[in-house]
Amino acid sequence: MARETDVLRVLVVDDDAVIADSLALILNANGYHAKPVHSAEEALEESVLLAPDVLISDVVMTGKSGIDLAIYISNTVPTCKIILFSGQAQTADLLAEAEAHGCRFELLQKPVHPEVILQRLSEYVTSLSELGGLEMREG
Repeated sequence: MARETDVLRVLVVDDDAVIADSLALILNANGYHAKPVHSAEEALEESVLLAPDVLISDVVMTGKSGIDLAIYISNTVPTCKIILFSGQAQTADLLAEAEAHGCRFELLQKPVHPEVILQRLSEYVTSLSELGGLEMREG
């Protein structure tokens, strides 16, 4: 059994509760500590408590966008890996605006199969291991 400090903390954000809850359930079943939330505002509050290693967020949501959230998380938890997903055409414009402010984020197109996300997380864990392991993360 992995030590608690070795478990990747993942914050899953989507205003479609079924998507956020289902993805968190899948991630938890695969050994991650995933917490679903249903708005960027809720994610901001939860990020203080969780100090996530990974943020997985929809881009287009009611209220703050996932990109606004990603920029905030990048500034407050700089070691957090950001994975965004969207099925909206306007996302490209939002990403371009973020890049103009020096922020680059990975974007997956909806619908995203959970295996794709699990693969990205596995790759991230591998890269962390090569850098000294999860114990090197902040928090």
